[in-house]
Amino acid sequence: MKLNPNADRKDIPRHLLGQLIYDNTFMRFKFTTFFVTFVLIGLLTLGPLVLFQNKVTLYIVSSLVGLLVILNFRVLLTREENFKYLTTLYLGFAGFVGAMAYFITSLQIAKTAGVSSVIYYIVAAFFFLVSWYVFIYIQSKNYKIEPPVTKKNKASLPVGPWIFFGGPLGYVVVQFLLAGNQYFLQLFMTFMYQFLAIFFVYMGAKFLSQCWFMLQNRHLVKRLNNERKNKKMAKRRTKNV
Repeated sequence: MKLNPNADRKDIPRHLLGQLIYDNTFMRFKFTTFFVTFVLIGLLTLGPLVLFQNKVTLYIVSSLVGLLVILNFRVLLTREENFKYLTTLYLGFAGFVGAMAYFITSLQIAKTAGVSSVIYYIVAAFFFLVSWYVFIYIQSKNYKIEPPVTKKNKASLPVGPWIFFGGPLGYVVVQFLLAGNQYFLQLFMTFMYQFLAIFFVYMGAKFLSQCWFMLQNRHLVKRLNNERKNKKMAKRRTKNV
């Protein structure tokens, strides 16, 4: 959605104004990019693929991770004043790469577990593509003039007991799988990797949509962020006086 480039800050809806401001968590974000690129995506997807020794899937995922590594070094070598879109662009691209990497790895684990049905892989790919469509559609609603409607839950379940019992229960389940049949362990890993793939789909859809919105309104983004920067500099000057 393209806004009026001459619009005043007060005339822009609050839910859209937040999408036009650069993220200023510079140094912390550099550490985040390193962790996401090399650990959360690179290690956890390339590691299993190296063990499975499938050259096709390994080549595809390593190529995607390689592109993310290039962008990661671009982030690391960028000065703070030139950061601008890189935060949103990196998170969006990391979401895309992570989703693809985890999904391909999940298919490879399923194949190693002995799942040979072609229908399974077709259905999995279909739902993977549908998840992209659904999340992008949901994100597109956040960039309308009218603020997105959020339903208030009258009652919510307490989170504390779930956290308290979830950790030990998860540990017991993993130990049971490790001690049991290798087939069930691989199926469990397949579902876990597919779940993580969906998480990265959401991440990619969210930040790529925001990046596209910022690019559509680049003149407005530049003006608003310059105004914000000038206000900060003015406050610093008044403090020093």
